[in-house]
Amino acid sequence: MTDRRRPAPGHDRPLRTDAARNRQALLVAASDVFAELGTDASVAQIAARAGMGKATVFGHFPSKETLLTAIVTDEVDRLVAAGEQLPGDLEPGPALLAFMKLQVDRYAANRAFIEILREAGAAERPEIRAQVERLAEACRPLIRRAQESGAARSDLSALDVVLLACGVYSAAESLLDHEPGACERYLHAVFEGIATTSG
Repeated sequence: MTDRRRPAPGHDRPLRTDAARNRQALLVAASDVFAELGTDASVAQIAARAGMGKATVFGHFPSKETLLTAIVTDEVDRLVAAGEQLPGDLEPGPALLAFMKLQVDRYAANRAFIEILREAGAAERPEIRAQVERLAEACRPLIRRAQESGAARSDLSALDVVLLACGVYSAAESLLDHEPGACERYLHAVFEGIATTSG
């Protein structure tokens, strides 16, 4: 006799797909709201932007802090994957520059990402700090290669490089609406400093 309470194999896949779709929609809505209003924006505002109820938001993210962490984690996942796909034949200096540019481009694409990282006290939150360390870990082989080849200063850490990329975007942010090339100009200026071999 068939147990009607147990779904047939594969029956729950649409539910899982819907849940994943809702989760992604919430991340997009939250990113838009945080980018526009800052990280003080409420869950109610995010739910309204996503066209969902607050209960749905909390069903995916038990607190606003978990939602903030999820946005950062999603973006770091993208950056780590993109870093792994950099062409293997890139010289060490250009490879490091390319990784920094990936970072700056993601800040521009999702301004909530940088807003969360710049939030007061963010560096003290273990969940956010862990994601920044993941980003530094992805950068570590690149900065090591660049240093070993003489293409980068020997006194810089991978975390330094990650934070410098944050600084590049922050410095150029106010210009981007009327000067889209500001980020790239600032990035190259900063990279010239990185590439200067310390005495």
